[in-house]
Amino acid sequence: MFDPEHACWHHAIVSGGGLEICEAMPTGVEAREYWHYMTGEYDLKLRRLKRATAEERNRLAYYAATMVKTSYGFATIFAIRDALSRGNNWRRTILHSKGVICSQLYFEACMRIGYLLVNIPQDRVCPAHLSASSQMEDVPLRWVPV
Repeated sequence: MFDPEHACWHHAIVSGGGLEICEAMPTGVEAREYWHYMTGEYDLKLRRLKRATAEERNRLAYYAATMVKTSYGFATIFAIRDALSRGNNWRRTILHSKGVICSQLYFEACMRIGYLLVNIPQDRVCPAHLSASSQMEDVPLRWVPV
């Protein structure tokens, strides 16, 4: 379904550009600082909307933050698994969740600022979709090993 360069990602977070991130965890959507990911245990890929202005990116982070305390979309995980295992990520499913998963948090914040990421089913967006999206671009990570 996805090339290995996109299929390797299993989590997505939303950053406002500072130390704060917003992410959907099994305990629900949380806002916190990103230090947890700076241990060297994680591979990181930074992406953002190609044509979004700084103001739009700020609003995207704001809308993601308004989802704090939203429950996690466990049923969505099963819907994604079923759709991808059958090679058809547009297949309808009876599984539905009122909660959100990590990539869905970003996807829905994009919609709230007027960006619809095409070719991605809203209720089954996964990190690989975000990695493969032509509407997003990679942002160089400027970390210096210490």
